Amino acid sequence: MARRVFWTAAALAAVVAGWFLFVQMTAPPILRSTLTVPEARALVAENKGQPFLSMFHLTSLTPDVAAVLAEAEGGLNFYRLTTLSPEAAAALARHEGSLSFDGLSTVSEATAKELGRYAGPNLRLEDLKTLSAEAAAALRANPAIRFPQR
Repeated sequence: MARRVFWTAAALAAVVAGWFLFVQMTAPPILRSTLTVPEARALVAENKGQPFLSMFHLTSLTPDVAAVLAEAEGGLNFYRLTTLSPEAAAALARHEGSLSFDGLSTVSEATAKELGRYAGPNLRLEDLKTLSAEAAAALRANPAIRFPQR
């Protein structure tokens, strides 16, 4: 006689949550939602000489990790970063390559002022949905920064 296994919603959710935690802990750093400073250093070293370092899954960024990533050669692409602190923006503004933030829908005035100090060739904020007049003015002052003009 075959045994049937019935999964409760809670049991199934626990298994799925455990799997995602396992993947997060064992995935290569480039696929993680957060990075430590040593992981960021390793990524920068591994990608030396590459035209871009794309962070497909990174959803949060500490200022210390941003400072390490800013040392990367080539461009930096952040696809899922949804917030950017002024401190992390200040660190990334020192990056000499291009910057792209495809996940940001808004930036604060303080973050915009820090990004306005960017001296690299191209900074893209093309997915911005909301922006204060002050933040827009801070970004507009830098011709290397591209964002939706509304």
